[in-house]
Amino acid sequence: MRLAECLNQSDIGNLRKIALRHAIHCPLYSKNSLLQEILNRFSDPNYVAERLEALPLNVRQALQEIALENRNEFAETELLSLLRRQQPSELKNLKKITTTILTELLEEGILFATGAPLQKSYRCPVEIWRRIQSHETQQMRQSVQTSSQEPTWICDDARAMTHDAVTFLLFLARHEIRLTQDSVIFKRQQQQILDLFKVKEDVLPNHIGFRFGYSRRFHDYPDRFSLIYDHLFDEGCLEEDPSGVLRLNEDKSGKYMTLSENKRAELLFRFYVRTYRIAIPTLGRIITRIGKLASHTWVYAKSLEDALIHLVRDFYYEPKDQVYPHRIIQMLVYLGFIAQGQQVQNDILYQLTPSGSIWLEATTTLDDGFTETNNHSIRPQAVILPTFDILVPEEADSTYAWDLQKLAEPINRDHMRTYRMTRESIYQALLNGWKLEQIREFLLTISGTEIPKNVDHALRDWSEEYGSVSLHLYCIMTCKDENISSTIEQLHPIVARSPIRFNDHSLAFVATDGPVLVELLLKLGYMVSYPSECKKK
Repeated sequence: MRLAECLNQSDIGNLRKIALRHAIHCPLYSKNSLLQEILNRFSDPNYVAERLEALPLNVRQALQEIALENRNEFAETELLSLLRRQQPSELKNLKKITTTILTELLEEGILFATGAPLQKSYRCPVEIWRRIQSHETQQMRQSVQTSSQEPTWICDDARAMTHDAVTFLLFLARHEIRLTQDSVIFKRQQQQILDLFKVKEDVLPNHIGFRFGYSRRFHDYPDRFSLIYDHLFDEGCLEEDPSGVLRLNEDKSGKYMTLSENKRAELLFRFYVRTYRIAIPTLGRIITRIGKLASHTWVYAKSLEDALIHLVRDFYYEPKDQVYPHRIIQMLVYLGFIAQGQQVQNDILYQLTPSGSIWLEATTTLDDGFTETNNHSIRPQAVILPTFDILVPEEADSTYAWDLQKLAEPINRDHMRTYRMTRESIYQALLNGWKLEQIREFLLTISGTEIPKNVDHALRDWSEEYGSVSLHLYCIMTCKDENISSTIEQLHPIVARSPIRFNDHSLAFVATDGPVLVELLLKLGYMVSYPSECKKK
């Protein structure tokens, strides 16, 4: 909708607020006069830019968030969430601050409320939207250092990753690939596959330590190959057979390889965003900013990092100064979203590729999943390591600790809560009534991903081992006279309890029958001797 349409649909009260905010002198009782004068004032592009510069800092920051979205219409919950996420989370009265910012944008004539009261949405007029996007992009670009010259060396992996994905499928079609007990390709064959790729990687060394969270097989394969492998698995091209063989789904693989290279590259990019933003919640915002900052220009790597690093957080034991270069920038280069250049002085530069520009244009939103309805339901997830350790972020410990301590031993209570599952801890859980499926379901819930194969196998083995020897408690009734024993055994209340005869003088009942038996025998006139535990409570 254009500005004229938005103004025409607004009531006269809203138009008066806009006119007063912009010091427009006209009859405040005439909607037509208000509409015409507001249109005249906003028709000057320089005026809009001046107004944007004059807005309070928090409103400017909110506008920058809005400008990074590839749309100019938002549901009320979406917009409030968008405005909220650029505010420090520790601020008090966050809801009030967000509402105040929204009021500022409405009275400024930047946003207009549309839709029914119960399904309210907000729209930015097309002309204003374009000017905001242009202005905010220019402002952001002033925060980075660009180069007026082309780099002397350019690395644009573009289609290398899709080429290697097809190479892997073709290798699997010609060779039998054996898997370990944890469904991982043996390292010798891994190296054979990696040697065929356009971009070389080394097999992960043994005991590599911290490595999880970025994709399903990230702890088993190097960065680039793990993304290719998990993408093909997600597409249904690969099947990890329980017999220990990696199989090719010929039907799905055939369909995948008939896709154009451009389509396969786009699918890989979207899979990366979907997978990695579990560990990097702000990934969508970072990618959008890169698209704005590095479009049609080469940006120095250091200045780009300085502009974006505040959006990156540590991921467990991996600090943000490793997350940013390795999990974001390097992967975007691999995917062909950005090209990497190098100058004679060894300065590194980045530029958005034509493919990256198309992917951003084709994506209606790269938001990070933060909406009014689900923002409070998102909880930091635990990570289950193949070492049987469970890592829990400090802020999630209160949520999971009660159940976790029933099946794992707490071994660290510092910034990162660590629990360890052992044969003994699982034994205690089983003793307390947990079943294997309950344990597995709980672990799947808190981690949001598959349990490492070796951990899952151990849980099953320990559960099967439980109960190989069983002890049972009984309430034993012993009679001095064999006749008394026979008489009591034939009584209806006794028959109903199905006692087990140990010998001529003794009957065995379940342990909990003690108090009931004492009461029954006393009523029958027997002077029963019994331990205090058999007293009825």
